[in-house]
Parts: sequence; C-alpha cells; structure tokens
Amino acid sequence: MKIIKKIHTNGYRKKTQRNLVSKLKRMRFNARNESWEIQELKSLCVLYKKHIKAKSNLAKSLIKNGRKVILPAPVSIDYYQAPNYRTTNLFLSNITDCIVRAKRRVFIDFSATELISAAAMLSFLAQIETLVSMKHVQGNTPISFSHPKSKKVKSILNQVGFYNLLNKPVGKVEEFEDVNFWHHTSGLCADPSKARPMLDAISHEIKTEYSKKLYRGFIEAMANSVEHAYPTSGSCNKWWTFAGVKDETLIVVICDKGVGIPETLPHTQPASILSALLLKFNANFNQVKDSAYIQAATSLQKSSTHKKHRGKGLQDVMSVIRSTGTGYLSIFSNKGRYKYMGEKKALKESINDYTTSVNGTIIEWSIPLVVER
Repeated sequence: MKIIKKIHTNGYRKKTQRNLVSKLKRMRFNARNESWEIQELKSLCVLYKKHIKAKSNLAKSLIKNGRKVILPAPVSIDYYQAPNYRTTNLFLSNITDCIVRAKRRVFIDFSATELISAAAMLSFLAQIETLVSMKHVQGNTPISFSHPKSKKVKSILNQVGFYNLLNKPVGKVEEFEDVNFWHHTSGLCADPSKARPMLDAISHEIKTEYSKKLYRGFIEAMANSVEHAYPTSGSCNKWWTFAGVKDETLIVVICDKGVGIPETLPHTQPASILSALLLKFNANFNQVKDSAYIQAATSLQKSSTHKKHRGKGLQDVMSVIRSTGTGYLSIFSNKGRYKYMGEKKALKESINDYTTSVNGTIIEWSIPLVVER
C-alpha cells in the first residue's frame, strides 16, 4: 500500500512540475509584449524550474554578463495594424537596448514569425545595420538568429539581405513571386546616386506619363535624408530603400533612422508658415502631435534649401494620386503617421498617433502604372 501511495505521490509531483513548466513557457511566450529584461526573467524561471537540482550553478551561469539574450520575434513584424505596430517597435527597442545599454549579445528567435510587411521590414533591416555598424560592436557579432520556420519569412529575410548582413549561411530558399520582385539598396546620405542601379532595374516598367514625377519623388526622399534626417554626421547616416513593380503597380519604401520630420520641421521652416499650416489642419498648438507635423510637411510648396528644383517630391507623388484617383502615400515619422490615398477616384487622407516611435522616417507609396480612363 505504501509503495502504491509513493508511486502516486511521485507521479503527482512530476505532473505538477510539468504543469508549472508549461505555465511558465506560456508566460515566456506572452512576454513578447514586454521589455527584454522581463522576457529574460520569465525565461530564466522556466530554466530554473527545469533544473531545480542545480540551483546554485544555474544562478551563477544566469548572471554572466556575456550570456546571449534570446528575443522571440513577433508573429507579425508589421506597422500597418496598430497592435502589430506596438509589438514591432518594442521588439526593435529591446534589441537596441540589449546591445547599446546592457552591452549584451542578442539571439533573435524567428520560429513564431509568420508575416513581415514592407515598411516594418525596412525599418528592422535599417535598425540592425545601424547597430552592427556602431564602433563598440564592430568586429564582434552582437546579433545572431534562427532560421524562420516559415518558408516565406525566410525568403523575405534572404531577399532583403538580412542573411548577408549578419553573415549567416542561408541554405535552401523557396522562391515567392510577391517576394522576388523587391529590389533593395542603401547608401550614405551624401550619395543618393547609389539608388540608380535599382532604379535602372525597374525603369523599363515605369515608362508612363507620370514617370518623371515618380522619379523626382524618389530622389527628393533621398535628398531629405541627406539634409534633414541627420543633423550631425555619423558613421551610419544612411538611407535604405525597397522598390519594385508587382501586378502593374510601383511600390517604393524609403527609410532613414534620423531624428524625424516632427523634430526637423520646426527648425527648418519659418514660424509664420508652419503656424499657418498647423492652423489649417486644426492642430492643437499647446500640444502639436507628430502626425500634424507630417501632414504639414506634405503641404509645403518650397524646400528649406530655397532651391527651385527642390521641395516638390511629395507633392509630385500626391499629384499622381490626384490625377489617377488611385494609389497611396504613407509616411511614418517618430510617433505619427500620415496617409493620403485615392480609392475609386475619391481622395482620402488620415492621420494616426501612437505611443511608441519608429525612430526615424518611413515613406512609402504605391502607384498603379496602368490606370483606367
């Protein structure tokens, strides 16, 4: 009888411990929406419960400063949906904080990632390259990652150069039509001409009556990074871009990791002009939100450089949308977003403000190259 009771007790304890570990694993998964330090603590709880007999040795190993921090990537690395926007920004913030403040190495776990959208991918790529280029981490490998389980996510990371950036062998990659059309490049802010090979690669597909305006809009966005995004010189004062034609639609995404439009606009435009624009958009002068500054920037007719050929880039893109009645322009900058779109010949614009920042500016537009008259 005692033997049966002992077996029953041991079985109950093991089951209880398994349930506890499972609960802690769920906590670790849910910690994706929390800071990396909380994520790590919850991960350590799982390890601690799994290795109860080695408490002292485990405790010593966990506090080693050089231990990699395992960061699970979000299910959706995306900026277009509000919940994904917050999760993606927290993910990027955690990576940056680990490397810059805590001087820790990071291992990105892509096992749960199922979706990566264009704007968020470009911002992610730019952030990782910025971190890898920092002086205190050059020559080291502060970031490593797992192969995604999703074949499409792996294809995206390979297509945009993420594997090459972190020197990881890619292995077998499946091709997808909605991934392979992307061309990507980057360059120092002083040399927007680096984008020319990419533009040449898609130029034969954008020979429309609006091609000149679209090209000028692209170059203007590059020039804005040169002049405004980075007020001080640095080792990674760069721009990054994706561009491609899919289903007879031109899609362009441009990103910089500068100070953002809401920071530069009050310093580059006369107070009278800026006040008039903010008044036009019914902005609260006591607390001007980032989206209002972005909206004001799209309405400027002249560049702060006072050059006749400048300041028309966003206006050019918007004029194409107005003329065709279709397409969209989207601008994320710091904590705001502005969107201008044509849908069934009707024009709409919207603004959004968030609690977290993209830490820079992301300009994206999509223009159909064949328009029904």
